[in-house]
Amino acid sequence: MFSFVVEGILNGAGEVAKGPVNDTNFGYRDDIEAIEYDPEGAKELLAEAGYEDGFSTTIWTNDTQERIDVATYVQSLLADIGIDVTIQEFEWGTYIERTSNGEHDMFIFGLSLGTHDADYPMHMLFHSDNTGPPGNRTMMRDDTFDEMLYEARIEQDEETRLDMYVEAANYLNEQSPMAFLYHPNEIMGYRNEVQGFWTDASGLYQLKDITIQ
Repeated sequence: MFSFVVEGILNGAGEVAKGPVNDTNFGYRDDIEAIEYDPEGAKELLAEAGYEDGFSTTIWTNDTQERIDVATYVQSLLADIGIDVTIQEFEWGTYIERTSNGEHDMFIFGLSLGTHDADYPMHMLFHSDNTGPPGNRTMMRDDTFDEMLYEARIEQDEETRLDMYVEAANYLNEQSPMAFLYHPNEIMGYRNEVQGFWTDASGLYQLKDITIQ
Protein backbone atom coordinates (compact mmCIF):
# COMPACT_ATOMS: atom_id res chain seq x y z
CA MET A 1 0.00 0.00 0.00
CA PHE A 2 2.83 2.41 0.77
CA SER A 3 4.02 1.92 -2.78
CA PHE A 4 1.45 4.63 -3.57
CA VAL A 5 3.56 7.06 -1.55
CA VAL A 6 6.56 6.25 -3.74
CA GLU A 7 4.71 6.17 -7.06
CA GLY A 8 1.98 8.75 -6.45
CA ILE A 9 3.74 11.31 -4.25
CA LEU A 10 7.44 10.85 -5.00
CA ASN A 11 6.81 10.09 -8.70
CA GLY A 12 8.77 6.86 -8.34
CA ALA A 13 11.84 8.53 -6.85
CA GLY A 14 12.22 6.30 -3.81
CA GLU A 15 11.50 2.89 -2.33
CA VAL A 16 9.13 1.47 0.25
CA ALA A 17 10.88 1.17 3.61
CA LYS A 18 11.26 -2.02 5.61
CA GLY A 19 12.88 -0.23 8.54
CA PRO A 20 15.01 2.78 9.47
CA VAL A 21 17.78 2.06 6.92
CA ASN A 22 17.94 0.79 3.34
CA ASP A 23 20.66 -0.92 1.35
CA THR A 24 22.81 2.22 1.15
CA ASN A 25 23.70 1.73 4.82
CA PHE A 26 25.30 -1.06 6.84
CA GLY A 27 22.64 -2.78 8.94
CA TYR A 28 20.16 -3.48 6.16
CA ARG A 29 19.30 -6.92 4.84
CA ASP A 30 16.45 -8.07 2.60
CA ASP A 31 15.05 -10.43 5.22
CA ILE A 32 14.04 -7.64 7.64
CA GLU A 33 10.43 -8.39 8.58
CA ALA A 34 8.56 -5.32 7.38
CA ILE A 35 5.13 -4.45 8.77
CA GLU A 36 2.47 -5.35 6.21
CA TYR A 37 -0.57 -3.20 5.47
CA ASP A 38 -3.46 -5.00 7.18
CA PRO A 39 -6.57 -2.85 7.76
CA GLU A 40 -8.67 -5.75 9.00
CA GLY A 41 -5.99 -6.68 11.52
CA ALA A 42 -5.83 -3.04 12.58
CA LYS A 43 -9.58 -2.99 13.21
CA GLU A 44 -9.25 -6.07 15.39
CA LEU A 45 -6.50 -4.42 17.42
CA LEU A 46 -8.59 -1.27 17.83
CA ALA A 47 -11.50 -3.36 19.10
CA GLU A 48 -9.25 -5.21 21.54
CA ALA A 49 -8.05 -1.85 22.86
CA GLY A 50 -11.62 -0.62 23.37
CA TYR A 51 -11.79 1.58 20.26
CA GLU A 52 -14.12 -0.48 18.11
CA ASP A 53 -15.81 2.78 17.04
CA GLY A 54 -12.50 4.47 16.35
CA PHE A 55 -11.24 7.74 17.80
CA SER A 56 -10.05 11.21 16.79
CA THR A 57 -6.42 12.29 16.65
CA THR A 58 -3.99 14.58 14.84
CA ILE A 59 -1.02 14.25 12.49
CA TRP A 60 1.53 17.05 12.61
CA THR A 61 3.73 18.00 9.69
CA ASN A 62 5.91 20.90 8.72
CA ASP A 63 4.92 23.04 5.75
CA THR A 64 6.64 20.91 3.08
CA GLN A 65 4.34 19.79 0.28
CA GLU A 66 5.70 16.26 0.13
CA ARG A 67 5.01 15.69 3.81
CA ILE A 68 1.62 17.38 3.60
CA ASP A 69 0.72 14.98 0.77
CA VAL A 70 1.93 12.00 2.81
CA ALA A 71 -0.11 13.18 5.80
CA THR A 72 -3.19 13.48 3.60
CA TYR A 73 -2.71 9.96 2.28
CA VAL A 74 -2.19 8.52 5.78
CA GLN A 75 -5.29 10.43 6.90
CA SER A 76 -7.34 8.62 4.23
CA LEU A 77 -5.93 5.20 5.21
CA LEU A 78 -6.73 5.73 8.87
CA ALA A 79 -10.24 6.93 8.01
CA ASP A 80 -10.84 3.51 6.45
CA ILE A 81 -10.42 1.87 9.87
CA GLY A 82 -12.46 4.47 11.76
CA ILE A 83 -9.76 6.87 12.93
CA ASP A 84 -10.64 10.52 12.34
CA VAL A 85 -7.41 12.45 11.71
CA THR A 86 -6.90 16.21 11.61
CA ILE A 87 -3.73 17.43 9.87
CA GLN A 88 -1.91 20.36 11.48
CA GLU A 89 0.89 22.18 9.64
CA PHE A 90 3.68 24.15 11.33
CA GLU A 91 6.62 26.20 10.16
CA TRP A 92 9.91 24.40 10.70
CA GLY A 93 11.14 26.10 13.87
CA THR A 94 7.83 25.62 15.67
CA TYR A 95 7.61 22.05 14.39
CA ILE A 96 11.05 21.14 15.73
CA GLU A 97 10.38 22.72 19.12
CA ARG A 98 6.95 21.24 19.71
CA THR A 99 7.79 17.71 18.55
CA SER A 100 10.92 17.88 20.73
CA ASN A 101 8.61 18.59 23.66
CA GLY A 102 6.43 15.59 22.79
CA GLU A 103 3.28 17.65 22.29
CA HIS A 104 2.14 15.68 19.23
CA ASP A 105 -0.08 12.64 18.74
CA MET A 106 1.53 11.61 15.45
CA PHE A 107 4.03 13.39 13.24
CA ILE A 108 5.90 13.01 9.95
CA PHE A 109 9.65 13.32 9.98
CA GLY A 110 12.77 12.19 8.14
CA LEU A 111 16.48 11.75 8.76
CA SER A 112 19.48 11.88 6.44
CA LEU A 113 21.81 8.95 7.11
CA GLY A 114 25.26 10.43 6.77
CA THR A 115 27.34 7.74 8.50
CA HIS A 116 26.38 4.76 6.28
CA ASP A 117 25.79 2.77 9.47
CA ALA A 118 22.57 1.75 11.21
CA ASP A 119 23.89 2.84 14.61
CA TYR A 120 23.30 6.50 13.78
CA PRO A 121 19.57 6.50 12.93
CA MET A 122 18.64 3.82 15.44
CA HIS A 123 20.51 5.51 18.27
CA MET A 124 19.39 9.05 17.45
CA LEU A 125 15.74 8.24 16.81
CA PHE A 126 15.00 5.57 19.43
CA HIS A 127 17.60 5.37 22.21
CA SER A 128 16.39 6.47 25.64
CA ASP A 129 19.30 8.91 26.03
CA ASN A 130 18.08 10.87 23.01
CA THR A 131 14.47 11.37 24.07
CA GLY A 132 13.23 14.81 23.03
CA PRO A 133 15.44 17.47 21.39
CA PRO A 134 18.40 15.15 20.55
CA GLY A 135 16.17 13.29 18.10
CA ASN A 136 13.96 10.67 19.78
CA ARG A 137 10.62 12.36 19.12
CA THR A 138 8.66 9.13 19.50
CA MET A 139 9.68 9.33 23.18
CA MET A 140 10.57 5.62 23.08
CA ARG A 141 12.25 4.40 26.26
CA ASP A 142 13.09 0.72 26.05
CA ASP A 143 15.91 -0.81 28.07
CA THR A 144 15.94 -3.94 25.90
CA PHE A 145 16.42 -1.92 22.72
CA ASP A 146 19.05 0.30 24.35
CA GLU A 147 21.04 -2.81 25.26
CA MET A 148 20.68 -4.19 21.72
CA LEU A 149 22.19 -0.99 20.33
CA TYR A 150 25.03 -1.00 22.83
CA GLU A 151 25.98 -4.60 22.04
CA ALA A 152 25.84 -3.93 18.29
CA ARG A 153 27.96 -0.79 18.66
CA ILE A 154 30.83 -2.62 20.36
CA GLU A 155 30.66 -5.86 18.32
CA GLN A 156 33.84 -6.38 16.27
CA ASP A 157 32.73 -9.12 13.88
CA GLU A 158 30.98 -7.55 10.87
CA GLU A 159 28.61 -10.42 10.08
CA THR A 160 27.57 -10.76 13.70
CA ARG A 161 27.06 -7.01 13.90
CA LEU A 162 24.87 -7.10 10.79
CA ASP A 163 22.73 -9.83 12.36
CA MET A 164 22.35 -7.65 15.45
CA TYR A 165 21.07 -4.66 13.46
CA VAL A 166 18.63 -6.84 11.54
CA GLU A 167 17.38 -8.09 14.91
CA ALA A 168 17.12 -4.48 16.11
CA ALA A 169 15.15 -3.47 13.00
CA ASN A 170 12.76 -6.38 13.51
CA TYR A 171 12.37 -5.39 17.16
CA LEU A 172 11.49 -1.83 16.13
CA ASN A 173 8.90 -3.09 13.68
CA GLU A 174 7.40 -5.28 16.37
CA GLN A 175 7.25 -2.46 18.93
CA SER A 176 6.15 0.07 16.27
CA PRO A 177 7.20 3.39 17.78
CA MET A 178 7.29 4.66 14.20
CA ALA A 179 5.92 3.54 10.84
CA PHE A 180 8.72 3.47 8.27
CA LEU A 181 7.14 4.62 5.00
CA TYR A 182 9.79 5.24 2.37
CA HIS A 183 13.38 6.09 1.53
CA PRO A 184 13.57 8.88 -1.07
CA ASN A 185 16.07 8.97 -3.90
CA GLU A 186 18.39 11.95 -4.26
CA ILE A 187 17.85 13.54 -7.66
CA MET A 188 20.22 16.06 -9.20
CA GLY A 189 21.42 17.08 -12.62
CA TYR A 190 24.80 18.07 -14.00
CA ARG A 191 26.39 18.51 -17.41
CA ASN A 192 28.34 15.79 -19.22
CA GLU A 193 31.51 17.83 -18.85
CA VAL A 194 31.44 17.32 -15.07
CA GLN A 195 33.36 14.21 -13.99
CA GLY A 196 33.87 12.68 -10.53
CA PHE A 197 30.68 14.04 -8.97
CA TRP A 198 28.72 11.85 -6.58
CA THR A 199 26.57 12.06 -3.45
CA ASP A 200 26.68 10.02 -0.29
CA ALA A 201 23.70 8.23 1.25
CA SER A 202 22.57 11.42 3.00
CA GLY A 203 22.46 13.37 -0.27
CA LEU A 204 25.51 15.50 0.48
CA TYR A 205 27.40 16.60 -2.61
CA GLN A 206 30.94 15.19 -2.87
CA LEU A 207 33.00 17.79 -4.72
CA LYS A 208 36.63 17.03 -3.92
CA ASP A 209 37.30 14.85 -7.00
CA ILE A 210 35.36 16.88 -9.57
CA THR A 211 36.93 17.82 -12.88
CA ILE A 212 35.38 19.73 -15.78
CA GLN A 213 36.40 18.61 -19.26
